[in-house]
Amino acid sequence: MSNTATSAQRFLDGIKRKLESAPTKPAPALASLASHLRVLKREQSSAEWDATVEECRTHSLRGLLHQDPLTARAYARPRGYQGDAELLDLIYTADYRPFCSAPVTELGDSIFRHTIQCKAPSAVRFRRDFLAAQIDYLCAINPAAHVLSVACGHLREVKFCHSVQTRSFGRFVGLDQDPESLNVVTRTCGDLGVEAIRGSVKTLLSGSLVSDKFDFIYTAGLYDYLEERLGQRLTEKLFEMLRPHGRLLIANYLPDLEDMGYMETYADWRLIYRDAAAMRRLIETIAAPIASVRIFPDTSQTVVYLELHAS
Repeated sequence: MSNTATSAQRFLDGIKRKLESAPTKPAPALASLASHLRVLKREQSSAEWDATVEECRTHSLRGLLHQDPLTARAYARPRGYQGDAELLDLIYTADYRPFCSAPVTELGDSIFRHTIQCKAPSAVRFRRDFLAAQIDYLCAINPAAHVLSVACGHLREVKFCHSVQTRSFGRFVGLDQDPESLNVVTRTCGDLGVEAIRGSVKTLLSGSLVSDKFDFIYTAGLYDYLEERLGQRLTEKLFEMLRPHGRLLIANYLPDLEDMGYMETYADWRLIYRDAAAMRRLIETIAAPIASVRIFPDTSQTVVYLELHAS
């Protein structure tokens, strides 16, 4: 065993002892773990980081951390992909009980109370509220507005939209590749006039899905999983789908997220992070005239938004 591996083992052993000795007060140990993993993620090569992830996952500390319903649910991917809509529901509600059939330990509950308030989950809730406000702002100006949510998940933001709850819009489409998510959208929003349409990035790019054009198109978490070239192609396509003076809004996590090392290691939740320069590269291949471009972070400096206005 190398000195580096021995040092890592000692560190993980120490975190485990702290959690076991203070199961109702895990915050100091978890903060130390997240900070340590963030530094390693930032400083190591891809191969070194992969080795670190493997070492962390084979250490017995993982068994303690997976008593947390949030960490365990993300790692298990029961819907087959990262960041599924049910996981986001758990984050939105900050309540694991509807999603857990097995009892949760005292330590698991305490870890959950910490992780659910970390930067990445908190940003999910901020993003939902921000998008709801953007929809309401648009529909207050234009009650006949057509809105498209791409990779909509369960479309929980509309619960907080006065405009949608009062049907003060022209058309609202939720697009997602997951039929289970669309069933939830239909069940919870169908009576409000929201349409649920099944489709993926591939079918969107083919132009065969939605013939209408929209005043507002937004996507919350999709770009966190798109490589640059595919992101550019999709941005081109979505911009083409705007009506005159329409608006496209794309969200993406910023780099150097404080819990990114913990997310990748113990939740197996890997994202493609983008800074302002990377967001601007998404529009480099758009040939059509763009009336305005704005790139701005959310209030927590965790998510960055790219906003495009059509001419």
